This record gives sequence, structure tokens and C-alpha cells, in this order.
Amino acid sequence: MHPDRQGTLRSFDGTSISWQTFGQGPPVLIANGIGVAFPGLGLQIADLSKRHCVITWDYRGTFRSGAPGHGGLGIRAHARDGLCVLDEVGVHQAACLGWSMGVQVVFEACKMARDRTTRLACIGGVPYSPFKANIPLPGFHRLIRRGTSAASHVGPQISPFLKAATGNPALFWLLCQVHFVRPAANKEVFVSMARGVASHDQEIYLQTLSELGRHDATDILTGLDLPVLFLGGGRDYMIRASTIRRVARQIPRGRAEILPRCSHFITIEQPERVNELLRDFLA
Repeated sequence: MHPDRQGTLRSFDGTSISWQTFGQGPPVLIANGIGVAFPGLGLQIADLSKRHCVITWDYRGTFRSGAPGHGGLGIRAHARDGLCVLDEVGVHQAACLGWSMGVQVVFEACKMARDRTTRLACIGGVPYSPFKANIPLPGFHRLIRRGTSAASHVGPQISPFLKAATGNPALFWLLCQVHFVRPAANKEVFVSMARGVASHDQEIYLQTLSELGRHDATDILTGLDLPVLFLGGGRDYMIRASTIRRVARQIPRGRAEILPRCSHFITIEQPERVNELLRDFLA
């Protein structure tokens, strides 16, 4: 898959951000999962770009985007990057689609610039800390967040092990055995995503993960006056289906669709059904 247009811009704080567009039509801004490039949602982009202009970018500090200065990895910074990408390609208003971390990014972008968002499609995520969403014990999410931040300092030591693991042909099989991903998933796309994550500066990756734990955009839910679709997997152990349903109920025009046999990687386990739901929602 090759972008129709691509380029690099200087974001609000001078960070170099690489962006891509696919297709023509009403614009859809896509915010991907942490450490994942556009091919990770390639099955969705290929379908959406038949009738939409799909716009996306590489998160700061990953792939062809530059690393920011100290402290520039928060969700608000990523959301501002997305808005800068819209400016760069000449789009004022777009539907926004996020997967995993991207759900937090698109909610934050909506919070910052409500007039630029027409609707939100949210896959495998909620608009606040995934640590808190998955294990709602008092204070536990803060402990995980601090541990992740502390682990970032040994990122260079972690990298060789991650690269070795993602290069092992047995990785996909092993992760299926522990139900992290379902055997029905597109193995090629999954392995590509895993290797992409392993290729990053792990200090940046883990600091970004820690920042996910700090984020919370739930203050806008009850007053959100636009259509919001949540898609989740019934066997997603990272973001539970019950949490997705609860968040959707707080939004006046929100709804949730749960695919019962899917994990967090719903986009590559039942791509045809996901694409059908997105087509209907974005029509």
C-alpha cells in the first residue's frame, strides 16, 4: 500500500511529523495504535479510501517522524500533531477514527477543536487511561504508569530482546496460545505491527505508554453532541467490552458494537465486519 500524497511538516513545537493521505472524498483522520504505522490499519484504509480521503501520520518519535524535546509525548501533543496534519493538507473538518491509543488521541483532538470533528469512530479504546479502564482498582493505574515510566530508562537494554522476539516465527503462535491475539488474525499484518513496535526507541515508546496512563478526556462525554461509534472485542483483555459499553452509554449519541470472538486486534481478526460497520457509520 502506497500513499497518494505524503510529506513532512513542522508541528506546533517544531517536531518533524510525517503524514500520508489515501484516496479522495470526505476526509477521515486516522490515529493509530501506539508504535504502529499506517499499514497496521491497512485493511481499513484500503476500504475507506475507495470513498474517502484518509489522512494519517506517524506519531512523534516513531518511524519517519522526529523525536520531540523533553516532555513532548503527551496525548495532547499527539492530538495537536493530528490537527496540524489537517492544516497541512487543507482540511478544516473531518471524521476521526482511532484504534487503541488513537481513541485517546481523537477524543483529545475533539476536546481541543470541537468544530473540526464531525464524528468519532473508536476501535479497541476508551478516552482515558487504559490501565485504569482494564484494572479499576483504586490507585493501581498510577502504580502501572509509574512503573512504565521507570522502565523507559532501560529502553536501550530492552530493544535487542524485543527485536529477537519479533523475529521469531513462533511469536504469533505463542501469542495466540495466551489469547493475546486470535488465530483468525491476519498474521502478516500482526507480525509487521510487532516488528514496527520493536524497531522504535523503547525509551520513547515506554514514555508514550506512561503518558496514556495520565490522560483523561471523560469530562466531555455527557456534553458531546456528535455521533460516536465504539467497536470492541468480546475477548479483548486490554480494553474490556463492559468498559466500552459503559463509556458509550455516557455519550448522548454514542453506541457500542462488540464482536464477541475478537481480541484487541479486531481490525485484523474480522476486518470485513469492521469495515462494514465503519462504512455505514461514516456514510
